Formats: sequence, structure tokens, C-alpha cells
Amino acid sequence: MGPKVFLSYSSEDKTIADSICSALEAADIACWIAPRNIEPGVDYPRAIMEAITSVQILVLILTRGAAASPHILSEVGHAFNNKKRIIPFRLSNDPLPEDLEYFLSMTQWLDATDGCNDENIKRLTEAILDPLAGRGDRGDIKAHKRRTMTVGAFALLALLIGAMVYQRWPRSRATLLNAAAESSGVRNSKPQPKIWLNPIDEEKYVWIAPGSFMMGCSPGDNECSDDEKPAHPVDIEKGFWLEQTEVTIGAYQKYAAKRALKIPAGDATLLAA
Repeated sequence: MGPKVFLSYSSEDKTIADSICSALEAADIACWIAPRNIEPGVDYPRAIMEAITSVQILVLILTRGAAASPHILSEVGHAFNNKKRIIPFRLSNDPLPEDLEYFLSMTQWLDATDGCNDENIKRLTEAILDPLAGRGDRGDIKAHKRRTMTVGAFALLALLIGAMVYQRWPRSRATLLNAAAESSGVRNSKPQPKIWLNPIDEEKYVWIAPGSFMMGCSPGDNECSDDEKPAHPVDIEKGFWLEQTEVTIGAYQKYAAKRALKIPAGDATLLAA
């Protein structure tokens, strides 16, 4: 029997993670934890992604450091995309970043803001044993549900929007990035959008926040095509992730391989049709 639980934690919380791992394994819950379970010479990111795919539950030790870590975001995103049960063991009351909150908005979380004590570890153990045994959640696991979107729709939407925007409306890309930066309070000439590394296609995505922007040609622009006229306001009611570059054949090959789809042939550096 392999590990049933993947422990996702920030390196600064290793002591907490080790204590939780010991407590869970004392209750006969086999855990996967880095770096202990990574064999020498094995590619570190690949080992983590494969481990998340193989377990039933990802326990997120949610602290301020974990919330700010791009590695944690990738791990949680991979678990989300593979429909794994995610149990955040929340040790911090700090607001979650929008990108992490997206993945946790449909999950159950355990409030442990009073510390990683014996009582909270016991509650976490019970919260893990229940689904492993096919039982429902107990009352002390709070619902944290705000948004819904299927995994397949999320992945497909990101790929399609990336291809459409980059191939048909190149000037709109800069405007969208400016809208994302302005909605987060950034007011300088260089947008600083949030970036997420998608573990499915291994491409970088930028967060497009809700807001309004003008789509189309600027007055006096002599290089406009007909489909960029007239300029008109567009409202973004819900934020979404947009691939930062054009969708290449190589990116789609990775996506297809991980989704057991037919892998297209062609130069990986060329744009996908």
C-alpha cells in the first residue's frame, strides 16, 4: 500500500510538517512528504507531481509562508486538476491570495488558527480517516465554497482564450494586463500581474482580474484592422487565468499527454492551430 496523503507545506514550516506526518503515520495513515520520499537523483518537480497524482488526499499546511509560495500554488493546482481531495489545515487567518483561493474555494478546510496542538492534529487525523473509510465530513470541518468551475472547463477555457486573444486581438493583450494591474492598485507604466505556473501544460499564466477596459484601436492608430474597430468598453465580471504567451504545439502536447488525449505531431515551438 502506497501513501494515501500528500503533505504540502512551505520549507519554513518543516518542523510543523514533520510533526503532523509523525502523528498521521502513528494513526496508520501513510504519508508522502518531501524531501523524505524523493529518491536520490530523481527529478524533484516530477516526483512531486507524480506523488500528488498517486495519493487520495492533499493536506495543505496553510500558513502565511505557504500562501505566498508559488510551489505550493502549483501543488494545490495539480491536486485540484486531478480531482484530489484537498484539506487545508489553516494555521493563519491572513486573507488568501486570489489565485490560491480559487483552488480552495470549493474545498473543506480545518480551522487550526490556535496552533498545531494535539487537539487540532486529532481533528485533522479524523478528517482524513473519514473520507479514506468512505464516510462524510464531520461537523468541525467548515465549508468554504464560493465559486464553481469544472476542471475540464478551466483548462480548456485558458487554452482557448489564450489562442483567441493572441491571434486575433494582439493589442487587447496589453490592455487586459493593464486592467489587471490597475484593479490590484498598481499605477505604473509596467504592469505587475500575478503569475501562475500551470502544471498541466507547464506554461505561465497571468491573472486577469475583474474590471473594465476599452477594446479596440486607439484614436489615431493607423495600423488597425477592421475587426479592431470601433473601440468599445468591455466588462470582465469574473477573473480568470490567461496564458502569458501564444499556445504552442509543445504546450498542447503536454496537455494532451496528461489528459490521455491524442498527441498532435509537429514542431513544438510552432503555434497551435
